[in-house]
Amino acid sequence: MSLANLPNELLLEIASNISSEQSLASFAQVNRRFYETLISSLYWRDAKYSNGLALFRAIMTENLSTLEKALQAWRHVNKSAELPCIGYRKKTLLRRAVENNNSAQVQLLLAYGADPNARDLWDRTPLEEAIVQGHLAVVKELLGHENIDLDFCNSQGLTPILIALQVGRAEVVKLLRARAASAGSLRNGYLENPPS
Repeated sequence: MSLANLPNELLLEIASNISSEQSLASFAQVNRRFYETLISSLYWRDAKYSNGLALFRAIMTENLSTLEKALQAWRHVNKSAELPCIGYRKKTLLRRAVENNNSAQVQLLLAYGADPNARDLWDRTPLEEAIVQGHLAVVKELLGHENIDLDFCNSQGLTPILIALQVGRAEVVKLLRARAASAGSLRNGYLENPPS
């Protein structure tokens, strides 16, 4: 009996004895049936043993299909665990998707429970990054999330509206005002009565 004719149960048993993810990925690429049978095992193994490396690769390569499969495996393996952060700067996957100006990734990550208010090492939120970078589609996606904090203050004491004003994003100011975001008040360049 050739390898190509082995039943799926035996393929999965062989896969369970392959220790390296790289070797398992190569084995999965032998043919279409192998891939369809083994791909879930590969994502599951990544979520369990590699701290979600497939999630990072999907974000970096902007591969939405891979991101969705990796998120499904992450949720299955880690239940309600938070999504991992990237590097020493503690950038979330959501923050990285915002930097990439990829609203489809942002939407998918939010659907899988990514925290839209998570702050990185420099105390910046995904919304602040989207505003500063001028990523309007991403700003709209973030503003559509029910848990987005529209009145946070960044490390300089600025609210999202004040950040948008500071960087000249009039369209973002309109969107924030439509969502009833507070501007706080400035006197002599300092925020007074910041939103609570």
